[in-house]
Amino acid sequence: MERKNRIEELLNVLRRGVSESVQLVEEMQKDFKQCSSKIRMEQDEPVFNELSQNFTNLTYLIGFLEEVKKGVVYLDGFNVPEAPFSCWENSLSLFNEMYDSFQNRDWITLADLIEYELDPLLQTGKDGLIELKEQLCNYSV
Repeated sequence: MERKNRIEELLNVLRRGVSESVQLVEEMQKDFKQCSSKIRMEQDEPVFNELSQNFTNLTYLIGFLEEVKKGVVYLDGFNVPEAPFSCWENSLSLFNEMYDSFQNRDWITLADLIEYELDPLLQTGKDGLIELKEQLCNYSV
């Protein structure tokens, strides 16, 4: 009985965390789009602070998803979808390219990468999180 209670508690935490992550990704999409537009026109400290905060949020999201992936292992018979996890695992080259553009002060390329590469990645990640959320909601202990 105690194991069942711990699994139910884990399931509730996962459900809540994944739901909040979907909302976070939506906010991140909006924020990154705004930064992309701003960085094309101005390269000042407030824009870079916004961009830095967005990347910090993205780092936290990826870290959280790593913990979710570890957590769902404890749910017996739970079929873990790959979409919420694989898109982030395959994005290292994009992040490196964005970092290089930033280091080289190539603002147009950085803005293009955010708009045309990162935004679709965030959408894919969000879609995967929605799928994971639905599976967690349908899972019973």
